[in-house]
Amino acid sequence: MELLQKIEASNRKQLLYTRIQCIAALVAVMTGAGFAANRELPLDQMINGDFEAEFSEEGRKAFGWNRFGACYRVEKNAGENGSTGLVWRNDDPKKYEVAASPIRLEPGTTYEISCRYKTVRLETPVKATGWVGLCVECKDADGKYTKGIYQGGYKATDGAWKGIYQIGTVPENAATMTVSPTVGPGFVAEVHFDSIVVKRAVHKPVFGLYVS
Repeated sequence: MELLQKIEASNRKQLLYTRIQCIAALVAVMTGAGFAANRELPLDQMINGDFEAEFSEEGRKAFGWNRFGACYRVEKNAGENGSTGLVWRNDDPKKYEVAASPIRLEPGTTYEISCRYKTVRLETPVKATGWVGLCVECKDADGKYTKGIYQGGYKATDGAWKGIYQIGTVPENAATMTVSPTVGPGFVAEVHFDSIVVKRAVHKPVFGLYVS
């Protein structure tokens, strides 16, 4: 029992240390030290992708997220199975805004990105040029956008939760990366996001039967 308590205490300390690292890096991102902060983030760790960590009372700020467009809110009971989730509401089809969470990934490495989403309403009063999707946007050391990992084209679900999935490789010259659930221009909509995951793709060996 004493050994188990020591292990649990050690785990709590490690979690606290990781959390402090994340907070320090995120503060640096928010105050302008973007490139250095991105390198300080834990590798391959999506921070608060389920939106269950702290968020402000009005839902405009959340742990792990440094940018919310005006259309975004974190709300209780907005996620899948009644959990906390991210909600995008918009009545102006010309408006396009982004939510972003900084993440540190390995350049040249292939990742899987996924999330759960549902549409409560999704209308196209004008010709829609956008999408419901998820992406990892990347910038080089000069702050210029380079290739990223994008998955869009998902449409109305009429209140049912569905998945978004994509696999792609982070560019070799990527210096900073952000994860963004997006709804493109042209839509008047309410869309909910939950369970955002970014992980390294596992390449399974292919076994075959050979006859000589």
